[in-house]
Amino acid sequence: MIEVFGLMVVGGLVLGLLAVVAVVFKVLLKILLLPLVLAAWAVKGVVLLVLGLLALVIVGPVVLGVGLALLLPLLLLAGLVWGAVAVFA
Repeated sequence: MIEVFGLMVVGGLVLGLLAVVAVVFKVLLKILLLPLVLAAWAVKGVVLLVLGLLALVIVGPVVLGVGLALLLPLLLLAGLVWGAVAVFA
């Protein structure tokens, strides 16, 4: 009976030691991979910044053209109304 208990204790110690080694290995692996993750985040940030600026460069003039195309007729109409009010007032 004591031999079975002794084997269970030794087995528990071996499994506990393996669990501790696995946790230490996992922590070391995360620490070693941290610079790679931070570099990936930095690259992702730069790529998103460049894509955002590129979108502004492409979309900006289009929006400006559409805005002017919509604004010019309104300005002409407002000038006609103002001129009519000025003449007939």
